Amino acid sequence: MAEDESAGGDESGPVSFLSRRTVDPRSLPGGRSERRLAARGGRRRRRLFTQEEKRALLGELASSGERVAVFGARVGVHPSVLHHWRRTQGSPKAAARGLAVAHRIFSPDERRAAVEAHAKSGLTLRIFAQHWGVSVESLRHWIKLYRAGGPKALEGKQLGRPPGTKRSHLPPAVQAEIVRTKRRFPGFGLKKVRDFLMRFQGTRVSTSGVRRVLEVEGLRGREGTRRAKKKRHPPRRFERAKPGELWQTDITSFVLTRSGVRVYLVVFLDDFSRYVVTWKLSTRQKSELVTEALLEGIERFGKPQEVLSDQGRQYFTWRGKSEFQKLLARQGIAHVVARTHHPQTLGKCERLWETIGTELWER
Repeated sequence: MAEDESAGGDESGPVSFLSRRTVDPRSLPGGRSERRLAARGGRRRRRLFTQEEKRALLGELASSGERVAVFGARVGVHPSVLHHWRRTQGSPKAAARGLAVAHRIFSPDERRAAVEAHAKSGLTLRIFAQHWGVSVESLRHWIKLYRAGGPKALEGKQLGRPPGTKRSHLPPAVQAEIVRTKRRFPGFGLKKVRDFLMRFQGTRVSTSGVRRVLEVEGLRGREGTRRAKKKRHPPRRFERAKPGELWQTDITSFVLTRSGVRVYLVVFLDDFSRYVVTWKLSTRQKSELVTEALLEGIERFGKPQEVLSDQGRQYFTWRGKSEFQKLLARQGIAHVVARTHHPQTLGKCERLWETIGTELWER
């Protein structure tokens, strides 16, 4: 009852749009417990404020010059709520203290309305910015643009290409190089064509540019389609941490079509970088082929810690030790032997054979 009388009898104070004021418990008679009880008993359901109401209260707070606690007690809003509104509504003082400020993107119509309303209000930039919910820097920037270029200047810059314009085409010389490379290497994909042009022609082009040119020329084919593979167990991949820790070695053969002679190619490939440290080509598949290649690689790049090979007779023997194993023992190099009928262990060398066959030998 006392609360109703105090709320309705005090008409001399500032009028707010709030429907009802909350009596400050400190003004009630009695001790601390009575005031606390009165504060709890007089508590109403929490009210939700709209953005316009928040801005109006913040503008009234800024123009009154009162402390937040005094103003909050007068209008019936807790001081912590007012502080939160100041942070989220873009208060310059709160931003200077490092508090989080919610960023909002204003449309061109909202920017024009803010500039025109500020010109009619007669308020300072700081007070109007608090009332409008925008930072002082943004409002000052809008006013500067409005004075320089009128309302049209507040529309902002358009991102991306103007509507109706097409993408820039590649120069005819670059398009011709893409087509020539694809016809020369039909198995090349988009990335290989791009890398080939960069490495050997010094031409920088993107994969999307290569795709557009090949689609126009009808050279895409079925490079992007892959047949569904059967589900298999995922391969066990391995790679050494740095060069020189492990060399892989393997032997393959090719038949010279003109003379019918079979030649044997051996390589030693660094497991980390996949760099071919040494290789040899011979018409005989003997142990000297691999030992001479290993010694040449050691002379050029130093000794590796380990050498990985299969169980071929040039590398491994079941009884005693082969010449290759004896050479490794003398050099202090560990020998790692792959299990039988498992070429995946030497997968890096197998992949090298495929590249040599498709890009060199089949041509």
